[in-house]
Amino acid sequence: MNQLAKIVRQALLAAALLTQAACVSPAALTPATPTSTSRADAAPEYVLDLTDAVQTAPPTLPAGVRSITAKNIGQEVHAVIFKRLNEDVTMEQFTAAFSENPFFSLRLTTQLGGPDTAPGTSTAGYYQFQPGAYVLTDNATQPPRFAAFTVEASTVADAQPPAAAVTVEMQDGELVMPAEIKPGAQWWQFTNASQKMHMLGIVKLAAGKTVDDIVAWDKSGNGTEPFEWIAFWNLMSPGVTSWGELDLPPGAYWGLDFATEPTEAGMTPPALGTLKAITVTE
Repeated sequence: MNQLAKIVRQALLAAALLTQAACVSPAALTPATPTSTSRADAAPEYVLDLTDAVQTAPPTLPAGVRSITAKNIGQEVHAVIFKRLNEDVTMEQFTAAFSENPFFSLRLTTQLGGPDTAPGTSTAGYYQFQPGAYVLTDNATQPPRFAAFTVEASTVADAQPPAAAVTVEMQDGELVMPAEIKPGAQWWQFTNASQKMHMLGIVKLAAGKTVDDIVAWDKSGNGTEPFEWIAFWNLMSPGVTSWGELDLPPGAYWGLDFATEPTEAGMTPPALGTLKAITVTE
């Protein structure tokens, strides 16, 4: 996951250097094969294939809570970030802002979150979609890329997220979440309960490093990360809730919130927000 750490750092601290963006034609989001216990009227489940060559997004998606599994079939790390354009924002305006600097486009959208996904892995998630114009962005590529799609009003049944084993409430200056977590794959519920954008990274300190090294690394803006990235849930706007299935092995970790602050120019360089010690028990 060293590549993931490098990519995340570049996406957060060097976005101003990325002055070009790729916008590709949307491709179909594939409904998953129903299981034997599926009912004919059950909410559809979707699989989103992430490739190195092209960004995919559904041409259309029914409004409501939707189950989407991000499957990385490429050789590089890819980010999944669903964004709804603000009511007064056109796709042309978003494209221009994103092309100039991806951070400039944040103020034009509502961020729904989503995982960073390593090659050969999949991350299941649930997201709440309101009708409107959307983009699916991938900030892990250079340059960052996106694909546009539309969410339409629908009578399709909402997907029902599983009961969350871990709840994370992102507040300004605090991560409210358990200090001890059971190992293995389980559902996490992420809620931004603040008035600012927030995200969550799960990291494991390198041997001999302390949390003070994390703070020093963040302040310097360069150098080797004093930790390994284990998982990452991308930016969420205030009031947004989404769900993801994460799998953490036993060990000691830190939860990091690289909170960002909107400005008239877009986004200021992110400062290290909140740290939370986490133990995944045996």
